[in-house]
Amino acid sequence: MIEDEPGRSRVLDFKKKVGSGTVRDTFTTCEELAYKVAASLGRYLSTLKPDRRAGPDLTDGNVEFFEKLLSEIVHLRLELQGQKDLLMLIT
Repeated sequence: MIEDEPGRSRVLDFKKKVGSGTVRDTFTTCEELAYKVAASLGRYLSTLKPDRRAGPDLTDGNVEFFEKLLSEIVHLRLELQGQKDLLMLIT
C-alpha cells in the first residue's frame, strides 16, 4: 500500500536519510531487528583485540565518542518508534 501525502514524503525522506552514507538492512519484526543488531555487534566485537573486549576505552576523548553513539541510538529508537506509529496508522 502506498500512503498519501504527507506520510508518503515523510517515509521516503526517512529512507533516503537512512540509506545515504549508511549500510542498512531491512526487517519486518522487532525480533528480526534485535537479531540483526546483535549479530552486527557480535561481528564488530570479534574484530577487537582481546584486551579491548573487557570494556570501552574511556580515555583520550573516547568518552565523547560513546556519548555521541548512545545519543544516536536513542535518536534512532525515537525515529523508529515514529515510523512504527506511522505504519500502524496506515494499516
